[in-house]
Amino acid sequence: MPWKKYEKAMDHSEIAFVYLKSGELIIDGDPPIYGPAIAATYGVRFGLSQNADLLVAFKNEVSSETLSLIGKLSLTDSGIGTCLNSYIRKAGTTGKRMIVFSAKGYDKHFFEPWFSSYQQELGIKVEFQEVRLTEKTIKIAQGAEVLCLFVNDEVTEDTAAKLRAMGVRLICLRCAGTNNIAIEACKKAGIQIANVPDYGPNSVAEHALALILALNRKLHLVHDQIRYGNFLLTQGLLGFEMHGAMVGIVGTGRIGSALAKILVAMGCRVFCHDKVRNESLLGCCSYVSLEELLSRSMVVSLHVPLTKETHHLIDDDALSIMPKGSLLINTSRGGLVDTKALIRALKSKSIGGAGLDVYEAEAGQFYSDLSGTGISDDTLARLLTFPNVIVTCHQGFFTHEAMQTIARTTFENVKSLLQ
Repeated sequence: MPWKKYEKAMDHSEIAFVYLKSGELIIDGDPPIYGPAIAATYGVRFGLSQNADLLVAFKNEVSSETLSLIGKLSLTDSGIGTCLNSYIRKAGTTGKRMIVFSAKGYDKHFFEPWFSSYQQELGIKVEFQEVRLTEKTIKIAQGAEVLCLFVNDEVTEDTAAKLRAMGVRLICLRCAGTNNIAIEACKKAGIQIANVPDYGPNSVAEHALALILALNRKLHLVHDQIRYGNFLLTQGLLGFEMHGAMVGIVGTGRIGSALAKILVAMGCRVFCHDKVRNESLLGCCSYVSLEELLSRSMVVSLHVPLTKETHHLIDDDALSIMPKGSLLINTSRGGLVDTKALIRALKSKSIGGAGLDVYEAEAGQFYSDLSGTGISDDTLARLLTFPNVIVTCHQGFFTHEAMQTIARTTFENVKSLLQ
């Protein structure tokens, strides 16, 4: 419906009745274009239709028993905004919306304690969508001011401007990494970006340690073996002591430094590599070049963000200088590792194994149940055939403490950036 038509509707001295039905405000006027007029002016979503342009006369569509009259509204009153806002508060609803994409049951569980704060303090209704945000699904974002995204949601240069045109003002990532978001394009479009940089470094560091220990001591293999009644101790279950072992940490931010300190406490000799040295590690770890770290470490754990510079940081050349029998651990971003190069190294037995919580093409695979359909990604399927590879489903963050921090910090980000 053209904007001129909205203006014309607002010129008439008419009364519209405001109803509440199932948590939505409904505007009932004659003609029915008054509802869209107010929606367009004040950014409030009305009625049974997702699209204000499609509103029809509600008198003819719903019975009076399903509606609760909460007030009336003069369409030409100069105080229309204040009046409407009072009805919104009275209804306990709002036109502001935050859509949580890639939402699972556990997201709802940890966000639920914050629902009342979103609504009462910020006037925002929280909605959940299980689908990922992609070029194909951006229509779902229509009319939302805030999008809450996760690691495999995508905002490209092409979609940033479209999202802003749909009303999106803020993108809150419930993770630390921003490699899946076209940051500059969003800034240019006028969309603010926030993330959760410190949701739980210990959670991810401990998961990395779990992968190291399980892979080294072959816990995944012996677990399956014993389930079938085979208690034989074979050469294939042999590991090495972590105490005194040389371990390399690539990236010494919050997570990398947390793991480094755990490993030092275990008696490991820890090598570190980063552009910026972490002052808290200088007394217990040695900073070396990446080449030296790779060539001397029996375990290499990756903790750098995914950027153009770090994409395929671990490639054929990097893998070729790692000691025979060494382990590669990645709990950061899948794109740090050239997976096909890793497969070649595993086939040639030039390294001892890999523990991966991430995969470079995990979108559409991870966080999905493929047990009934099978894995369509041939590279991932091949990777999973190796007995010396452990893959987990990007779950390093998944602890009670980290999830609580993510939910709280997301609310704080929305509150600080929208007010």
